[in-house]
Amino acid sequence: MAVLYDKIRASLNVIISQGRRSGDFIADVRCAEQVSAIMAMHDGVAIEWMRSRGSVSGRELVHAFTRMCLRGILFDPTVCDAFLAETFARAAGKRPGTDEADG
Repeated sequence: MAVLYDKIRASLNVIISQGRRSGDFIADVRCAEQVSAIMAMHDGVAIEWMRSRGSVSGRELVHAFTRMCLRGILFDPTVCDAFLAETFARAAGKRPGTDEADG
């Protein structure tokens, strides 16, 4: 589990660093704290989903968390919509911007 968390943390660090350099993400909070906050929120979402015993859809909970998290760190919230569309299309095995299966 520690290896998986290290990989997630490293990926988030790259994403946030790139977003800060491009001006899409806020820069008044250190990258390390942003990564830690996202990891903490992720764990909280997982715990809440387990405690809900099926009354909350895991996919919908993750979608809500992602939207709330990104809209809290982006200067331009419209960037969130494009990012989410691409991310969830890939998660569903589709090419972003189409209904076609990827691969």
